[in-house]
Amino acid sequence: MEGIIKKKLFKNAHIYSYAAQYSKPLHIVFWIVFFLALTIIDTNQLDSKTNIISNLTLTVFFAGIVYMNILYLIPKYLFNKKTFLYVVFLLTGIVLITPVYISLQILILRNYPSLANQYYFNFSTIILLELFVAIASLVYAIIIDWLKKRVEISELYTTNIETELNFLKTQINPHFLFNSLNSIYALTLKKSDEAPELVLKLSEIMRYMLYDCNEDLVPLEQEISYIRNYLELEKVRKGRLNEIVFNVEGDPDGKFIAPLLLITFVENSFKHGVNNVEEGYVHIDFKIDEKEVYFNIVNSVSPQIHIVKLKKNSGGIGLENAKRRLELLYPDKHHLKIKKSIDKFEVSLLLNI
Repeated sequence: MEGIIKKKLFKNAHIYSYAAQYSKPLHIVFWIVFFLALTIIDTNQLDSKTNIISNLTLTVFFAGIVYMNILYLIPKYLFNKKTFLYVVFLLTGIVLITPVYISLQILILRNYPSLANQYYFNFSTIILLELFVAIASLVYAIIIDWLKKRVEISELYTTNIETELNFLKTQINPHFLFNSLNSIYALTLKKSDEAPELVLKLSEIMRYMLYDCNEDLVPLEQEISYIRNYLELEKVRKGRLNEIVFNVEGDPDGKFIAPLLLITFVENSFKHGVNNVEEGYVHIDFKIDEKEVYFNIVNSVSPQIHIVKLKKNSGGIGLENAKRRLELLYPDKHHLKIKKSIDKFEVSLLLNI
């Protein structure tokens, strides 16, 4: 289910993954562009050699401030809630490297006294500029850390949701197997000729449950075939006394659905409905159009057995699991309506696919 879930969670979290994957090339490109921009701006003031050396020195010192900040000071002090020490070490570092930077620039610009003299009298301005660079790198580090945490939360949440979905799915299987094996057992006791056909249908169902339904989405046609096989099993066991109808309108070809999404409603109609009455019914209608699937199932219930349960809002563990899966896999893309009465239970589901 990972593919479905990731489309719904933290849509911009991939920005960090991309930046992390190409972080070194991106940083190299940034500083090359920065250096070239400075060099082009100063073309008319200095000769080419001096221009390149001066701006390369500036670039190296700015890069040093940036990486000292984001690789050492911020993770070691600021992110460990040692804000005071972070500020002290940052300011101390800037104050210590500024005279070195000024001395190098004066040496490089010795043939340009007017430009060299600017470094004598602009110590505070240079420090402010370096502080601006440090603050900019701080903002960058905070943004990257925020994106990183979003990715970590996304991965954790995705893992938890996948675990929950797998758990909900496995809760379907024991109930279905119990009903199917009961049907086979009943036929074998009667030595019915229908038993081999029933075993074949069960084999097809198990193949679907064990292999095909491990995908995020399965062809709608396979899901319908799965339900039809299930109903055929139930018809053998209950069909003589109960009316089981399955209608499909529309073309399922080319449409996909989350696997084992609807079988809970079908199982519920037998477990809490038809199995508890001598003569009852299960009517299932499937209507398919270009973008929607309409699923409706109505079954008879026993007033004597269900009169207490029908007063409750919950339809049992199976229905709660089905609701939860719909919420996780189709948020804002489904409409589920459950109607309960003293002699009838109806589920209507409109699903955008």
